[in-house]
Amino acid sequence: MAERVEASVTDGESTIEERDRELMREFEEGLDQPMDEEADMLKDMHREKSFSMLMLLRLSFQSLGIVYGDLGTSPLYVFYNTFPDGIDDSEDVIGALSLIIYSLLLIPLIKYVFIVCKANDNGQGGTLAIYSLLCRHANVNLIPNQQRSDEDLTTYSRTSVAEGSFAAKTKKWLESRHSKKRALLVIVLIGTCMMIGDGILTPAISGTAVVIVMLVTTLLMVLTMLVVWRCHWILVLIFALLSLVVELSYFSAVLLKINEGGWVPLIIAAFSLLVMFVWNYVTVKKYEFEVHSRVSMSWILGLGPSLGLVRVPGIGLVHTELASGVPHIFSHFITNLPAIHSVVVFVCVKNLPVYTVPEEERFLVKRIGPKTFRMFRCVARYGYKDLHRKDDRFEDKLFENLFSFIQNETMMESDSNYSNSVYPVNYTQESRDELISNNNNNHDSNDNNMVMFSSMVDYMDTMSFSQNNTVEEEEEEEDELEFLKTCKESGVVHIMGNTVVKARKGSLLPKKIAIDYVYAFLAKICRENSAILHVPHETLLNVWQVYCL
Repeated sequence: MAERVEASVTDGESTIEERDRELMREFEEGLDQPMDEEADMLKDMHREKSFSMLMLLRLSFQSLGIVYGDLGTSPLYVFYNTFPDGIDDSEDVIGALSLIIYSLLLIPLIKYVFIVCKANDNGQGGTLAIYSLLCRHANVNLIPNQQRSDEDLTTYSRTSVAEGSFAAKTKKWLESRHSKKRALLVIVLIGTCMMIGDGILTPAISGTAVVIVMLVTTLLMVLTMLVVWRCHWILVLIFALLSLVVELSYFSAVLLKINEGGWVPLIIAAFSLLVMFVWNYVTVKKYEFEVHSRVSMSWILGLGPSLGLVRVPGIGLVHTELASGVPHIFSHFITNLPAIHSVVVFVCVKNLPVYTVPEEERFLVKRIGPKTFRMFRCVARYGYKDLHRKDDRFEDKLFENLFSFIQNETMMESDSNYSNSVYPVNYTQESRDELISNNNNNHDSNDNNMVMFSSMVDYMDTMSFSQNNTVEEEEEEEDELEFLKTCKESGVVHIMGNTVVKARKGSLLPKKIAIDYVYAFLAKICRENSAILHVPHETLLNVWQVYCL
């Protein structure tokens, strides 16, 4: 009996703890809300350029000359290498010509022109473009920093999948395990690295890398046809069998050329694959570490309106990888130096699986906590073809969007107050007194009617001052904008984390080599984030941190 009572008490305590955690999570989400409203406001601002029919014909003719001009000369090299010892029978020439014609029909024409070219990312093609399509339609991205607001981008096109369909089952199978996501990334990197290894050598000395890229494309197209296009599995099976029969035959033939020089592009591709895989592996581990070590909003609220710090004039731009939550670099900074700028903006530069992000939709701004904190979050979104140029005016555009957000925020609050302040137009002091006197004369009213009457009078009294509140909000907006401009003139400081990554004690030897040596060397020779974003050295403040992964 005592054990049952103790078990019930334990279950009750666990239920209370779970309820408290849920309430705390909802409370923090209320203070640091997602940027869905801002994304809805920006999604219709960009308009795609429309090309005329004459321009399309011109581009088609240019691509026809480039692609098929190369294919037209390829049979000449094939004939030369097919008969190095001379021709014994004239029928061998016809057989070789037939193989060339059938190969050109099956691979470049049927597979690539009619099928693979349809799997384009708004006109962008290649292995990475197909992978970006899969990342948008299935949760296979290893860095889970995407939000619902990202789906409102003009270039973020995706289709919904019906529950219970074969496409939904395939999508669920891909998302079920982390190892499947990593295997898919490795396949994509293999295809990309093979193209790099083959492109370095001019002319190509063997078809080993090209055939491997063809096999990778076939595998990615099978997933695209199932998840993105939602084709019937029989059609997908026919495509896979026909492609693999031809490409595996090619692959068995080019394996004989590895000793004759085919190993060179394979070595180059293997080196590129090692670099890309290690960089991605450590980047994902760093992001997971930052997610688990981020600061809760309850801790920020406990600091008080001034954050428990000395607020110095100026604006501090805290760069972080997190699209939500307060980064660990902020707590690490204020713990060692209990002072922060009057305005704090958490800046997150996020790469999305789209080819480009229009300038009108690049920045999203949101307020963190109450207005007295003067803390904001700004997310800058980029596609895989967007470059960080020096003339981008990143900082100026960030502040332009910040000022616009404050103006829009005040307008939205005014509209909300106006929509909630619907009361009779002829409501005056005389009508209010008459209403009160009539109610006092009505002695038959019950308690519920009295409560309703009192609430209505209080509500109408409160709403009668809504116009004054609107004026006060406009004055607050002007004061806040003036305060931000003054802080900007006082100085802008970019606070960036200079992270030293080390393998955790007890890690396996391959992990130690990858993190402590390979990644450390790559991080040393690569550009820092301050150089990528073109941050001036006089406004840069590096905060050193050590991550044990």
